Amino acid sequence: MTEPATDARTAAHEFLLRNDADKRWFHHLADLDSDDTAVRTRDYDRPVPLHERMEHLRDFVFADLPPVVVNSYEHRLWPREPYASSPLSYVNACGRWDLWAELDRLEWAESAGGAGKLEFWFRNVTVGSKALVTIEVTAAGTMGNIEVRSSAASPRVFPVSGGVGEHTLDLVVTPGSAYAVLVTVQPMAGMAYLAFREVTYQTA
Repeated sequence: MTEPATDARTAAHEFLLRNDADKRWFHHLADLDSDDTAVRTRDYDRPVPLHERMEHLRDFVFADLPPVVVNSYEHRLWPREPYASSPLSYVNACGRWDLWAELDRLEWAESAGGAGKLEFWFRNVTVGSKALVTIEVTAAGTMGNIEVRSSAASPRVFPVSGGVGEHTLDLVVTPGSAYAVLVTVQPMAGMAYLAFREVTYQTA
């Protein structure tokens, strides 16, 4: 007998395949540690061009951003490699997530039932620096939201609507403790599907 969760995943994969031709790409920006809770989003009908992403970042917060900042990182994690010992960083998946190693995706589907949250821990960071946390996800929903938090800061809400989208979330953080930076991601009401693909951390 096939378990309901497996049926839900199969249905989600079939939905992704059916809507792949209409897929869109999104670049989101937010400063997780500022009083400004605004989220800035641009959408594209093609993968986000690197020069436009750089321009978006410079306009938002990094006026003198060097090109290397989006091509190098101190921490990198992905579903097949959710833990790194040096420098120490790791992903905790809380709630209902499935690892699909063949696709290199960690997936949550609303139809499978249950809440889900991802915790990204980056240890031994530089206090007072500005860093860029970049999270790559695939998402689908009807007027849904992805909620992102950093430590005790107010949450930021990223919109997801329509069909399938590839989302790049560029998040500015300012470490207040050398111990760690913690960033959490959680699908909220209106979300049908969320898949984590990669996260990086880089000091600007």
